[in-house]
Amino acid sequence: MEKFNYQHSRLRNVVERSFGKLKARWHILEGVPNYVRHKQVKVVIACFALHNFVEGENERRAAATNLHRAVDYNLSTWAASVESEDMSEVRDWIAMGLWAM
Repeated sequence: MEKFNYQHSRLRNVVERSFGKLKARWHILEGVPNYVRHKQVKVVIACFALHNFVEGENERRAAATNLHRAVDYNLSTWAASVESEDMSEVRDWIAMGLWAM
């Protein structure tokens, strides 16, 4: 019983935070207009879908930016050292740089 209550409480906190974020971004949720119930449900679902899409795009952009920075750094430092190193060492060095990301 205690474990159930604990998990239920954690889940409720996640749901409340999620709705808080949604209400901050999509102001229509602050006071959902007087639509019939099934339309209100569709408005909430649409807001969640849009929120997830926007967040996913932000994460993809951040990941792409980080990857470009890492590649630029690796290429610039690799170009300086490529003349004196064996290519297998260069390959290993690039692989280690990718693992460090």
